[in-house]
Amino acid sequence: MADADRRGREQAEEGPERDRGSVGPETGARTNDEGAREQPEPLKDATRTALLEGRVVLTSITTLFGFQLNVVFTETFGTKLSELERRIHLGALALSAVAIGIVMLPSAYGRQAEPRQVSRRFIRLTSRSLTIAMAPMLVSIALDFDLIATLIVGRGHALPEVFAMVLALYFAVLWFVFPRVRARQLEKHGKGPANDPSRDRPSANPRRHAMS
Repeated sequence: MADADRRGREQAEEGPERDRGSVGPETGARTNDEGAREQPEPLKDATRTALLEGRVVLTSITTLFGFQLNVVFTETFGTKLSELERRIHLGALALSAVAIGIVMLPSAYGRQAEPRQVSRRFIRLTSRSLTIAMAPMLVSIALDFDLIATLIVGRGHALPEVFAMVLALYFAVLWFVFPRVRARQLEKHGKGPANDPSRDRPSANPRRHAMS
């Protein structure tokens, strides 16, 4: 009886040691850069996070779109901008509208295609839509920034084009290059999205994850 109690205490002491580090794929847990355990985010929480990010991006684009619309009705737009510059602004306006449509795609899809459940497919669609929408938004901002810089410094200077290209490059690095580089670094260490053991795992009962 005493031996059994001693073995039980030893197993209890060894338990925490066995729990340290990476956990097998059946639990879906991983370790971060500091060695701490990470658990995959539940579907409902991941969906809320993705939709929240979409709202933030949509708010930014619609705010930009509103300013672009208001400019058309100002006196400056008709008197100080050339025909070519007005067409450039029209292109920027169209790109902002395209970005808005892409960002709103997941909401339209979720309400019509999967109204009573959440899925990893929906989360992937939301993430990709946000990433794709940033491309036309980037170009739209750069084009209008070029026009504004031209009004400030005057025509005949290369500064507006240079400033616009630098701004576009800045956004491209922040929105596309840095996230991709970081994702590849994590994948090399087995911690990136491609190595997520819970990725693409079908749910036994999708309706069990329905949004409350």
